[in-house]
Amino acid sequence: MKISPLITTSLVIAISGGALADNNFVILNQFGFGNNATANNGDSDVSNSLIIQTQIGINNTVDALQIDGTNESVISQTQIGVANNSEAAQENTTTSSISTLQTGDNNQVNAGQGTTTESSNSVLQLGAANNANAQQVIVAISSQQIQQIGEQNTAGFLQENTSDSSGILRQFGSSNSANILQFLSLESGADILQVGSENSSRVDQLDSTFVVGSITQLGSNNFAKISQLDANIDTSRIVQTGSQNSAETSQRVSRSNSVTISQFGILNSATSNQNFSRGGSIDINQVGADNSTMTNQNVLVGSAFIGQAGSQNEITSNQLGIDVRFSAFQAGEGNSFTLQQNGSLLTTTSVQVGSLNTAEITQSGLRNNLVLLQIGSANFNQATQAGTDVNSFITQIGNGNTLHILQ
Repeated sequence: MKISPLITTSLVIAISGGALADNNFVILNQFGFGNNATANNGDSDVSNSLIIQTQIGINNTVDALQIDGTNESVISQTQIGVANNSEAAQENTTTSSISTLQTGDNNQVNAGQGTTTESSNSVLQLGAANNANAQQVIVAISSQQIQQIGEQNTAGFLQENTSDSSGILRQFGSSNSANILQFLSLESGADILQVGSENSSRVDQLDSTFVVGSITQLGSNNFAKISQLDANIDTSRIVQTGSQNSAETSQRVSRSNSVTISQFGILNSATSNQNFSRGGSIDINQVGADNSTMTNQNVLVGSAFIGQAGSQNEITSNQLGIDVRFSAFQAGEGNSFTLQQNGSLLTTTSVQVGSLNTAEITQSGLRNNLVLLQIGSANFNQATQAGTDVNSFITQIGNGNTLHILQ
């Protein structure tokens, strides 16, 4: 069935019968001129399904399709404005729904469901030249939402072979871009919120169970990415405020891990990897400009707590072993901390305040502990600990001090 350019039309159609469809309905309202609508749920194996289309304005286009055994499902499309386009399709869906609402000019949405049960797909776009693509394929009891307000925002959301999972993608501003992928995932959740301009983010949840990925970005030109592959009961959260900040997290073949990255300022960067880890936690907080952190965990129980305030500070850490922990705080400018931990029951605490201080720590063995404090400028410390039950307490205050420790 096709209904095209109408000035003011309200139409209700029920299609039923043995040779056609069973108890399907189409409800169409169009107000304006140059609008074009297409609705098709007339196949004989489509039953108890509904298409609702409303268009107000000029040169809008809407298309809806229900085929291949779709049952007790609904497509609802509303467009208000000029030259908006909405396409929606349901194939072999049961008790599922697609809802799209666009207000403004030149917005585009493509929403689809294939072999879905008790699932929902919702898209809201207000503004101009926004683009959304929301797809659910072989999905049960799952939901996805896209909300975009502004101009030239782009969103993509795919759920495939997924059960009991959900996600919401929200963008407010201009030229933002975001993507969520949930593939072979069970009872997982993803959330992206971007406010500002030219921010970019992505959450990938692949072959994962009970995982959570959340990104919030406020400002401009920020980038964030979460990768969860074959992950179980893992959580990853990123919050960035400012401009040109970058954050990435990776959790692969992992279980019961958590990572939180918070960055405020400009040109800060943070990267964390919890691959093949179990029971690890990473907490990164950076405030200022051009600070950077790289943290790797491959542990059976471990923790990393990192705080940096100022500019051009840098922390790099690698943790491998059982129950390995460290915390590091740097305030000032141009400070550097490097840590290597490989063993069991290892603990490191480092505080550097000032400028151009450097600490290089290496720990291995069993039940070793190191505490470092440096205050001043251009101090250098290099410490290596190995063995069992080794303890070090190091303090340097002033400028240009150098210390080497080997135990």
